[in-house]
Amino acid sequence: MHLAPVVRSSHHVRMRALGLLVLCVSLVAGLDFDRLNRPAAGRVLDPATRLTPEAVQRCQAAWATSAHRLIVVVVPDCGGRTPREAGLRLFNRWGLGSASRNDGVLLLVAVAERRAEFLLGDGIDDDANVLRSQVIIDRDMLPLFRCGDFAGAVASGAEAGARELFSGGAAPATSVAEVDVESRVVPVDTQPPLPVQDSSMVPPAGSFRTEFAADEASGLGWLLGGGLGALVCGFGTLAWLRRRPRTCPSCQVQMVRLDETADDAHLTSSQQAEETVGSVDYLVWACPTCPRVTIARIGAWFTRYHACAACGARTASDRTTVEQQATELSKGLERIDTRCDHCGHREVRHRTVPRRQPQRSSGCGSGSSLGSSGFRSMGGSSGGGGRSSGRGGGGGW
Repeated sequence: MHLAPVVRSSHHVRMRALGLLVLCVSLVAGLDFDRLNRPAAGRVLDPATRLTPEAVQRCQAAWATSAHRLIVVVVPDCGGRTPREAGLRLFNRWGLGSASRNDGVLLLVAVAERRAEFLLGDGIDDDANVLRSQVIIDRDMLPLFRCGDFAGAVASGAEAGARELFSGGAAPATSVAEVDVESRVVPVDTQPPLPVQDSSMVPPAGSFRTEFAADEASGLGWLLGGGLGALVCGFGTLAWLRRRPRTCPSCQVQMVRLDETADDAHLTSSQQAEETVGSVDYLVWACPTCPRVTIARIGAWFTRYHACAACGARTASDRTTVEQQATELSKGLERIDTRCDHCGHREVRHRTVPRRQPQRSSGCGSGSSLGSSGFRSMGGSSGGGGRSSGRGGGGGW
């Protein structure tokens, strides 16, 4: 007579377990982006319920007067897709912006992935706007995300986008250049480059007169000959012309070629630095009877060094760092750090990397392939509006 309560208890346990199983399956499945509808009114969609009313109001007010269609979407997760792939699916399915101008903008914030992405319409995704959107992510959003101010970060991103994102807006093009390219920094201990004829580098008595022989152009005609024999002969002749014995034009006696240690007394600091890094070799001949000196400059054919923008010496080199990989959807971004080994001059600039060419499938299988259209085939455009190739800034916190 005590079996019935036990049966009812087991039934309740099974029902609770089933409910937990359904909940776990729903959590694993993630957000269904194909059923996510564009907000009927306003420009903010917050299925993750992470925005405060004040943040929503700031987003709405920032873009109230904008000529471009912006949607701010905050989702709990991306349903198994990357945030950029999920955002692009929404953008093209909703058809953001004008179909003729392709001027839509989507700001997607994924909570679980801890990432924010700007996606720009094809009509406004030039390099300047892509860099502007990346600056907004890095400067106005990520610091607030990392400080725990989630709603403030989203609102600040929307406000900065309305203020700076598009050409013709409040931010002139010069401000973008100031953001993208760091100001040149010269270390305190940098010495100014010495002129070619520096009185401190030559003996005061006798006043050596330096002559730079134009040897680079000599013998180049030999290189134009046909055949391997003519090519070898041309290289040999050019090398001989550079190092041939010199006759002093004043004394008519054979000049003496100085070794690598003795010739430093007749070279400027920049010339010595070029020899140190191996970008240029200087050959120095001195007359044994008069103070005449002849210097021949021989530049290296293959070197990573180039002329410095500050001192002019061929002692500047670049180091390239990939900040954003180029994909089939968007261009990449590289940071180039330049440093001069002679004067210590430094500068930083950014360079965009072209999009990667899509890999075309030669087979006829039924598997999905993005082909040349990238993610444009996903989701379709329900509103017949603008399209996006997925370009724009992004970053995680």
